[in-house]
Amino acid sequence: MNIPSVRQWGYYRLHTIRSAVDAHADTGALRWTGTVALLVVVAAIGVVATIWG
Repeated sequence: MNIPSVRQWGYYRLHTIRSAVDAHADTGALRWTGTVALLVVVAAIGVVATIWG
């Protein structure tokens, strides 16, 4: 696996899902929770990519 491409995919996913969350979020709390959860997911992807790289 190419780590930069995995990281780029992760950022793309973060941007796409975050946009959807922002579009449907009624409160700042929901937006904040979603952002934190996505950052954790992206960090996990980065760790896995580093281990598999």
